[in-house]
Amino acid sequence: MPGKQTLVPSPAVMAPAPAASSAPAASTASSAASSSSSSAEPAPPQDRALIAVRDKLTGLDALYKLFRTYRALDILPEADAIHDQLARELPRFGFASVEAFAGDVDHFARAFEAAASRIALDLLARYAAVLAREAQRYRDPAVVKVLHQRLAGFRASEQTFRISAPIWNAYAARADHDAEARRLPGGGGVHVEPPSIEQLLAKANAQAARAGAEVSIDVLARDYPIFAEQGLPTALRIDKTRLAAADERGLARQP
Repeated sequence: MPGKQTLVPSPAVMAPAPAASSAPAASTASSAASSSSSSAEPAPPQDRALIAVRDKLTGLDALYKLFRTYRALDILPEADAIHDQLARELPRFGFASVEAFAGDVDHFARAFEAAASRIALDLLARYAAVLAREAQRYRDPAVVKVLHQRLAGFRASEQTFRISAPIWNAYAARADHDAEARRLPGGGGVHVEPPSIEQLLAKANAQAARAGAEVSIDVLARDYPIFAEQGLPTALRIDKTRLAAADERGLARQP
């Protein structure tokens, strides 16, 4: 029986973490190059180089996976057969040898990391400027008062989540425990109780509250840039639990 999903303790707006990989494939890494080249200004030389290598590698996902297998096997005997297969296939795509393909893959990985680093630093610099402007803005009590009023929907969603999530989480923890006990030797008699209507309703209410909180923050971000946190590390984001509990005085200290 698959484990029950435990609801997170706060409806914070979270960005998905990037998938780990030793070297990005061209099809998954093109966003860094395109974000640097979508501006009206000409792309800097390092970004043009990234785009050129990306274009050369695009569409070669199958060969790239085979190449990664070859590298993983390294000195094992199986690596020789894969090397020979790559050596036969790669010239059809403009690569003189396996070593030439490896050079382009490594160059693309380094260029991608450099481009991603520049984008991240630019994002952080822009957000620092936003923080400075917003800190000045929230010194006005009238601005803080209006913001506090507009956060009413977010506070209501947070309160609903805080009440409903523990009900479902308690059931999910017990169900997971019983399911694990049932899988152990001699545990065939352990019965996993299905959720009650109250527990299912609590789960639905908590999920709806979390979604509502995220929508509230997204809407506020249009008028209050301090809430435009997409792409920021979690550590730099506003603590949504503290935000929901803050009065006007506490809200003025949040940014």
